[in-house]
Amino acid sequence: MELKVVKIGSGDDAIFLTLTKMEQFAREDSKDSVIKKIANKLKNQTAVDKDYEFNLAKSVFDYVYKNVKYVHDEDIAGDTIPDWSASDRTEFLTRPKYLLSETYRGDCDDMAAACCALYLALGYRTTIKAIAWKPNLNGGKSEFSHVYSEVCLETTFGKPVWVPCDPVIPKLGLGFGREKDNVLRTEIREL
Repeated sequence: MELKVVKIGSGDDAIFLTLTKMEQFAREDSKDSVIKKIANKLKNQTAVDKDYEFNLAKSVFDYVYKNVKYVHDEDIAGDTIPDWSASDRTEFLTRPKYLLSETYRGDCDDMAAACCALYLALGYRTTIKAIAWKPNLNGGKSEFSHVYSEVCLETTFGKPVWVPCDPVIPKLGLGFGREKDNVLRTEIREL
């Protein structure tokens, strides 16, 4: 696995750059043999019945939750870069193909990109959704502090529904995102 450290700064520009890299990694890795192999395994293990589309989408959630340990960027950085300090505010992104085959640890952005890569490999439409729910006490814009994926499922009425997929919060399951919190801002990228 190649490690490439890029300083992205802070604020909205840094978040937008991170989201762009996540999109790129998810799109590229959805075509990679590692991701395709996992996607085919999930497809073959999902019973074909009236709930097939939902159950297949849920299998992605379950797979990422069960196989990736949540760790903060600070923990990854401390293991990877000897002279790194938390004040560097460096964002670490692990490509989905490496997250699901080599490292098995990452934070919300890594898990979201991995879910998106698997959803794309399975032929679903998907999004990356960044949210801010903590108010800025200095009066400025609230900072984005979490990201997760969404998958588009067709309903029996033929109308698409965007379903949150956030394996960082596994007890809620597929279909529950952070909208239960007071979300102040969102940034959504459809892949």
